[in-house]
Amino acid sequence: MTELVIFGVAGAFWIKTIVDLLKMAKMPTAFAIPAALIVGIALSICNQIALTNPVFALWFEKVVQGITAALIAMNLYDVTHGIEKVVLAMQAKE
Repeated sequence: MTELVIFGVAGAFWIKTIVDLLKMAKMPTAFAIPAALIVGIALSICNQIALTNPVFALWFEKVVQGITAALIAMNLYDVTHGIEKVVLAMQAKE
């Protein structure tokens, strides 16, 4: 089994971020696990369809790009923070 990667970004990131958005929208914390499962299944299905249908892949890629732009604007997706984590992990291995 391979890891879910959606246009170069790990699926776990998308699931966590979307669930965090739902929590910000006042979703009760008790629903976080079911929401994560539903989001994960939906993303997996969309990703599989995108692998087999080029028209859907183009549409799905544009939606993912739009969500990424929105997350960056809302400071929920910080590229520099992610890079810092990678660098610190690499330094810890040395």
